[in-house]
Amino acid sequence: MKIKRHSAALGFFAAGTLVLSACGTDQNVPQGGGNPALAGLNVDCGTKPVSAEGSSAQKNAMDVFARDYGIACEGQQLNYTKSGSGKGVAAFTAGQIDFGGSDSPLDEADGEVAKAAERCQGNPAWNIPMVFGPIAVSYNVEGVDDLVLNADVIAKIYQGQIKNWNDPRSPR
Repeated sequence: MKIKRHSAALGFFAAGTLVLSACGTDQNVPQGGGNPALAGLNVDCGTKPVSAEGSSAQKNAMDVFARDYGIACEGQQLNYTKSGSGKGVAAFTAGQIDFGGSDSPLDEADGEVAKAAERCQGNPAWNIPMVFGPIAVSYNVEGVDDLVLNADVIAKIYQGQIKNWNDPRSPR
C-alpha cells in the first residue's frame, strides 16, 4: 500500500507544530518592544477595538496576533473569543464581530458565502489561511499495527522520498 502525500503533509505539519509549540515562552517580545516583522509597516489602526471569535484551535496564535496588534497600534486591542468555528462564522455573517476564525473556509452550499457577501455589502469575504494544526497521520495497512513514523520519516514522506509503508528507512 502506498502512502498518500496529503496524509503525509498533515503529519509533517503536526510534527512541526508540536515541536514549535514546545519551544520558547509567552513573552517573545524583543528588547525595545514589538515584532521586528512589523517594523516599518504602515498599519491602519482604526479607532475602536477589533472583535473576533471562532476556532479554539486558533486561540494561541490569535493571542500572539493580538499582542503584536497592540504593539503596532498603541492603545488598540484585538479581542478574540474561542467559541468554535461554527459560532465564529455565524457571528461574522450576522455582523456581530469584525472577523471569524474557522477551521474550514466558508461553505457555499450552506449559504455562508452569500451571507458573508451580504454582510460585506456585496464584497466577497476572504478566507485567509492563518494557522495550521492537524492532529495525526493515519494509515490503514492490513496486518500492520505498530508502524513508527518519527519526524525524519514524516519529512521524507512529505518530500516524496518514502513512498511505501515498508520502506527500509522507516524505523521498526
